[in-house]
Amino acid sequence: MTLPIAVSPSIPLRDRTDVSRSLMRALDILDAVSMGPISLADLTGQLGLTRSTAYRLASALVDRGLLRHDSRKGYQLGPRILSLGALAREGANLIAIAQPTLDALSLETSDATNLAIRDGEHIVYIARAPSRRLLAVRHQLGDRNRVDATALGRALLMDAPHLAWRTSFPTESQDALRTEGFSRHIGEDGERICCVAAPIRDASGEVIAALSLSSAQQYMSAEQMADAGRRIAQAATVVSRRLGWTP
Repeated sequence: MTLPIAVSPSIPLRDRTDVSRSLMRALDILDAVSMGPISLADLTGQLGLTRSTAYRLASALVDRGLLRHDSRKGYQLGPRILSLGALAREGANLIAIAQPTLDALSLETSDATNLAIRDGEHIVYIARAPSRRLLAVRHQLGDRNRVDATALGRALLMDAPHLAWRTSFPTESQDALRTEGFSRHIGEDGERICCVAAPIRDASGEVIAALSLSSAQQYMSAEQMADAGRRIAQAATVVSRRLGWTP
């Protein structure tokens, strides 16, 4: 998943060029270390860097956990790289497992279905199946929305500490959400989009993503919304079970 990255216009062009050059050199170091442990001397020779530049960049990568240094073997990939790789594999696996459920639910209901993860105070859409309605709700992959403005955000925070829940949803009951097993949200803008969502859990039981169904209000009475919520909760359980979760 690729998200747009904006470069601040307040950074002078010359400084931006220096930052880009340092970033590329740091990535070159990671590429070199990925082939196996390597000494500082070999890094400088292989990449054509001065010793001070190679040491400065490698030390920064060590500080971030992307590399580690062994006095005998030299630089090696660090624990942060390994965890990022695991997260990338997990994310790809999650999408592959969830997509058939998204497609089936969208085909069954004619409404849009989405898969999202949390990124701080936002949710990020990472998979979807389109609506078949005349008036369709559409989200693009990589789109972001505030946690407190979506049913997905509520589902992602279903197991959050009470204080975190109250910070985002001061007037809503977390216990009621847990009891029902899914969240609801009706947009306050002119389109009044209705959405229901339920959490997806990994093998440990931790909420790692959420599944949602969205529709225009004209297709979603209160009774239809409750039925859609039960469907999305069942679908999220199916995906969670496939990820190894046992209720």
